[in-house]
Formats: sequence, C-alpha cells, structure tokens
Amino acid sequence: MAFRAEHGHGPSFKQLGDGLGWTLPRSVLGFVVVRLVANEWLARTGEVPWTLRPGSAAQQQGIALPAARRPTAAAPAPS
Repeated sequence: MAFRAEHGHGPSFKQLGDGLGWTLPRSVLGFVVVRLVANEWLARTGEVPWTLRPGSAAQQQGIALPAARRPTAAAPAPS
C-alpha cells in the first residue's frame, strides 16, 4: 500500500520482492507471487506490470487500499 501511495501504481514482482527484502531468484519470486495471488493474498488487475494489490485474504486481515479516488468535477459539456 505504501508503494502504491508513493508511486501511483502497484509494485512489479521484483519491486515487491525488493521491498520485502527477499533475495530470491526470479523464477522463485515469480512462483511465490503466483501462489500469493492464487491464495488471494494479492490480486492482479491486469497482465501488465504494476497491477499487484491486496487480495481478499489480505483485506480480511485489514490490509486494503484506501477507497478509490473520486473523480474531480466533470468538465462542462461543450456549448
């Protein structure tokens, strides 16, 4: 959550591992993250990097993103 607040997007697999102090080979890190997603501790919102966020298991433990930002005032309709 802190990474997302600072950068405006979730961490990549490597950034997550670095942030947690993990020194795992890339293949092992990928396996661990895939298992965290499968067990719903993490969720992905797409297939591009930087989409990791807390999953439902994490949310049940109180680990959740702040409410989605509300859009600012809508642009006026063209006249």
